[in-house]
Amino acid sequence: MESFWDSSPPLTFANEADVEHQLVQPLLYALGYQTTDIAPKYPVEFREGRAGRKPEADFVCFNGTVHDRNTSLLVVEAKAPNESLTGGKQQGESYAANLRALVLVMTNGSRFEVWQLQLTRESDKVVDIAVRDLIANRGMLENILSRTALINLCNRLDLKSFAKLGGNASSTRSRNMRAPRRMRKPSSEHFDIRQQRNKKRFRQII
Repeated sequence: MESFWDSSPPLTFANEADVEHQLVQPLLYALGYQTTDIAPKYPVEFREGRAGRKPEADFVCFNGTVHDRNTSLLVVEAKAPNESLTGGKQQGESYAANLRALVLVMTNGSRFEVWQLQLTRESDKVVDIAVRDLIANRGMLENILSRTALINLCNRLDLKSFAKLGGNASSTRSRNMRAPRRMRKPSSEHFDIRQQRNKKRFRQII
């Protein structure tokens, strides 16, 4: 099977399904995610016990076979080729925040955006490029979005508790991963300072 990085993505897509199957899925595999990591049409529950069909994120990538908020890495929202990404940002952001994912990826087959979620302020747009330029920006995308990069980021910033999973997740744990530790609830001032430091570290991987 030809790698995503070895062949240019299609220049045109007929509909949202084409964007998902011809662009998003091949890119996720190229970024190191396995089939067991990727959950298409993942239900997002905003109110527990609420009747009716739950909203769905187009794709959610996790660290391994356990799919929950402790293992979520990124959320992808795909749009139809003629649909603006601006209108879907709030929806995608709400899904990513609900699932506690680190980043939101949005694409309509023409543009490609990556947003870093923030807990106390607006999300930061860290990537905004044309889909035709994805391959030329392979290094940047791998540094930000690859499975390994996001897992390592979680470990460095102590954002997820992968150590609790054991088994499947342990093989991906970095050598310098620290075991989860009990921490006192930080003050609002300490929390803001930590967020500023985390943002700075995130930008350093670009």
